[in-house]
Parts: sequence; C-alpha cells; structure tokens
Amino acid sequence: MCLEMSEDVNNGDLKQVMIKNKDGIVVANKDEYDNCVALLSKDISKMGLLLRKMDSVFQ
Repeated sequence: MCLEMSEDVNNGDLKQVMIKNKDGIVVANKDEYDNCVALLSKDISKMGLLLRKMDSVFQ
C-alpha cells in the first residue's frame, strides 16, 4: 500500500490522504499548484461536513 501511495505522490496523482486512528482523523487535500490543506478532528461524525467544506475550497 505504501509503495503505491508513494508512486502516486511522485506522479502527482495523489489528491487526498486520510489517516484515522483511535484518537481521531486527519485529512489532507492537495490542489494542482501543490497547495495543501489539512483537517484534524477528534469527532469523526463531523468529518462529512468538514470534507464538503474542504471540497468547496478546492473548486
């Protein structure tokens, strides 16, 4: 899994990374200019709303 992800990063094809553990979740998005925005939340139930807002930033 890590090999494929690193290949996507090198190719520039990776647009979003999501990391989840017992303490919460981190989501990072990248645009075509390599700008990055990351969200951190302990409340996973609010991630849908946060992801929707993040998508509006990148449009």
